[in-house]
Amino acid sequence: MNNSSFTISEKMGLSYAKKTGDYNKIHLDFYAGYNSIYGQKICHGCLVFQKTYKKIIKKKSFLSKKNIEISFYKHFNYHEKIFLKIKNNYIKLKQNNIIKAEIKLSNNHLDIDFKKIKFNKYKYFKLTKFITGEDYNLYSLLGIISYHVGMVYPGHNSILEKIEIFNFSKKIKIKNGIYSRLVKKGYPFIDNFLIYENFFFIFKSIIRPFLLQEKIVPSKFLINLVKKLKSNILILGASSGIGNDLLNLIKVNKKIKIIATYYKNKLTTTSSNIEIYKIDVLKNMNKILKIIKRKNVNTIYYFPTPKISLQASSVQIKLYNLIYLKIPKNLLLNMCNKQKINFFYPSTVFIDMKKNDFKYSQIKLKAERQLIKLSKRKNINLKISRLPQISSRQNLNILNIQYPKLLNLLESNLKFQKDFFLRSEHD
Repeated sequence: MNNSSFTISEKMGLSYAKKTGDYNKIHLDFYAGYNSIYGQKICHGCLVFQKTYKKIIKKKSFLSKKNIEISFYKHFNYHEKIFLKIKNNYIKLKQNNIIKAEIKLSNNHLDIDFKKIKFNKYKYFKLTKFITGEDYNLYSLLGIISYHVGMVYPGHNSILEKIEIFNFSKKIKIKNGIYSRLVKKGYPFIDNFLIYENFFFIFKSIIRPFLLQEKIVPSKFLINLVKKLKSNILILGASSGIGNDLLNLIKVNKKIKIIATYYKNKLTTTSSNIEIYKIDVLKNMNKILKIIKRKNVNTIYYFPTPKISLQASSVQIKLYNLIYLKIPKNLLLNMCNKQKINFFYPSTVFIDMKKNDFKYSQIKLKAERQLIKLSKRKNINLKISRLPQISSRQNLNILNIQYPKLLNLLESNLKFQKDFFLRSEHD
């Protein structure tokens, strides 16, 4: 087995964007990446393939191969080594010890009967996007695919899933261009062909999941519950997701002071009763404690969250332990016993589903037990809710199923109402 490796930097990603015209923000913009299904900016798939192919064509046995197929299983990160595991005509691309793509090379052409492909059912796009300073060749055509998927169709929200390349000995008697079609209405999968001279590309793309930005007006019932809140409130992690939904709900109560924090996603508001602070909960514990004391905060909502992964790395697991267990525990430990504190901690129904192999739910369960034990020693009214999947960047999914918003949940569930508004069983 032959091994090789390379790394793609953000500078390379920007250079590729300038060369191909694929300026999709998922590759270039911090906030677009952070709020996506990936939680970060990602490499152009076609750039990963191009870098790989330049490595493998040095092998003479690969030069004659007429059929190349690459399947992308997961996204590639910038500044992290990509390892090639080459065995015969197969190449596995690994990053962080995870197989993220595979390439297969062969001389076996598909028996393609172009007359049977109903090109009239596909939307046609001209090959008008040239690569700067180059004629059409394999790399420039890959760049056109990158541009098409990332900027044209599906465009802004896009994923490149698979490319299959055929280099025929004769010119294909079909009009040069790209042909694209949504496989089935209501599903995000797109079939595409690119034809240029003797090159024939079959590539599959997906409409990347995204959050619908819909504004929900709270009912009079919820507004009345909010107006019963009397103490000053601190919302840690109020810039997105549940924290932001809660902030937009409780800000109607002008009689209380609300302190809202953010770290990566910027937070702005025009409400006079809201103060905003940029706080990294990993580093600014003393700043949080000073705010609680100085602003006379009696109620704390804890919503900081990193990107959650089903296959968490050791680095991610360490971060989960810090954010979901160590930091809230330290907060409670540092609360003054003379002051009555309300503390809301969001947990997960994944615990109830007994997903014991899911590190995130394991850590949440451990945090629940330790926080409950600690709250009994301190003068703390602790509320823990095991929340279902709610509309947020954490719950983006490939079929773009839109989960309920927080307000929908609070409207219909008495238990969550009591928890979020820190009410006793007798209220």
